[in-house]
Amino acid sequence: MMIMKELNSYELETINSINYGEEPLAAFDEFVQKWMNSGGRQITKEVNEWYQSTDTKHNNK
Repeated sequence: MMIMKELNSYELETINSINYGEEPLAAFDEFVQKWMNSGGRQITKEVNEWYQSTDTKHNNK
């Protein structure tokens, strides 16, 4: 599993490659799958859990 720094670097490289025309737009779908499978799924889960814990509409604070 990639760590956060590696995921951020991979994201930046992929987005730049697409923006500069070095990779086709379809490369984004491949990026998302690799990102999710390399730790992004866990990061997304943790961020969503944190958000739910701070969202006053859901916590009646």
